[in-house]
Amino acid sequence: MKQKYYGKNIHNKGRNKGKYYDTKTQIRKYYDIRAVADHKYHTKKVFQILDKYHPYAFYKSLDIACADGGTSIFIKNKFGIECHGIDLSPHSVKLANKNGIIAQVHDIREKLPYRDNMFDLVIGLEIIEHVLDTDHFIAEVHRVMRKNGICIITTPNLCSFTNRMRVLFGQYTAHGCQWNAEKGHHIVYTMPTLVKHFEQYKFKIIKKTCSSIPFPMYSKKVPEAFKQIAMKLGDYFYNFGSHIIIVARK
Repeated sequence: MKQKYYGKNIHNKGRNKGKYYDTKTQIRKYYDIRAVADHKYHTKKVFQILDKYHPYAFYKSLDIACADGGTSIFIKNKFGIECHGIDLSPHSVKLANKNGIIAQVHDIREKLPYRDNMFDLVIGLEIIEHVLDTDHFIAEVHRVMRKNGICIITTPNLCSFTNRMRVLFGQYTAHGCQWNAEKGHHIVYTMPTLVKHFEQYKFKIIKKTCSSIPFPMYSKKVPEAFKQIAMKLGDYFYNFGSHIIIVARK
């Protein structure tokens, strides 16, 4: 039987041990987080991907961990569709609603508060690594999606070029599973593992990419045109990027 943890202490001995997910800590940590920011090149890459799917008929979308609704605003403006969102932070949900997103407070460890086959597009940016029971997460995404619907998932890459160098010199991986699990990262994927996991739930992977090849993306001295090239090269060398991205169809 599959074992699930819902923020409870799984050890009988010791104070504050084994707390895999502390809700209050997570709400405080992500209180002011923005869905769209200059340093989030994985989000910019997702926007580029969505530009290419303009011919597809999207009628309703879901943004999992929507933060202030910035990603859904792009989707709403691009496709003119009804955009929903969920987030653990009441503050973030309030901001998303102000931005015209139909958002509600929800803990993604629980069943999604939507009926089956409801959404044409599901977005989950930098959230699956925060989930201990990823099988439940993927199954719920599949359940709420309509047939031929599309989901886009981004997550840190365990085998990024940076992580390979860090391990080579005895350092801990960036964005890796953390010894203090309250910080949030429980599972870190490689591209083959992420693809295989979604395929197990009957998704068809239609695109594999990453945010960009290893490149000084945050330097203001580097021309934006060079950064765009680095992002494009991420389509071919996705196993080395800091964040992997898949587009999957139900």
